[in-house]
Amino acid sequence: MIVSKSNIFKELTILAFLAISIPFAFTSLIYPLFGIPSNAPIPIRIVLLGLAILYFLKSNNESWSGVGLKKVNKALPFILLTFLLLILQAVLPSFLQGLIGGFFQFEAADYSFFNNVHGNIKALIFWICLSWVIGGFFEELIFRGYLLNRLTGLMGDTKLSLFLAIIIQAVIFGLFHLYQGAGGVMSTTVIAILTGIFYAAYRNLWMTIIAHGLLDTLGFLAIYYNGTTNL
Repeated sequence: MIVSKSNIFKELTILAFLAISIPFAFTSLIYPLFGIPSNAPIPIRIVLLGLAILYFLKSNNESWSGVGLKKVNKALPFILLTFLLLILQAVLPSFLQGLIGGFFQFEAADYSFFNNVHGNIKALIFWICLSWVIGGFFEELIFRGYLLNRLTGLMGDTKLSLFLAIIIQAVIFGLFHLYQGAGGVMSTTVIAILTGIFYAAYRNLWMTIIAHGLLDTLGFLAIYYNGTTNL
């Protein structure tokens, strides 16, 4: 179903308000009340944005397959492409940081918020489960399944608008990871560009969900065993 540009604009305005107001409420009011660092991640923001998007999809009578949650017809190509995406996500950000580091100085991504995972099996299980729900499902639904498609529809269904939509959703995705510092923003932006390209090419959100979930899982396993995200 084609959604009108006016409806897209209304939806994006609501989501922008939620994306800005929720962090403000938590960092200014809730986190100080409980002594939580103001730069801590805010998982509830992703959940609320995801629920709002699910409501928009239902209101517009859009199907799950419309955002890429569809049946996998050929298992082997799907598995190979998913693992190719996972490998690129794991390798390319570090490679580019090393390449660009010769010209610009970037801070390493800050994962100190997850220090309690090191050697702590309960924290490991908690964060892995949460990462599959928040990162794997909701982030992919929000940024690839919804935002990329809505931006393309808003700017016109052309190759240029698709290219711009991939870049814009990736930049916003990176900014959502400000708590990881400049290095984390750069890494997640690169990852989102890669994921956006794969989603645009194959239109299967399960591929990006699984790759995202596996990448986060590997990261938490590395922290659990080594105290660092380096495997």
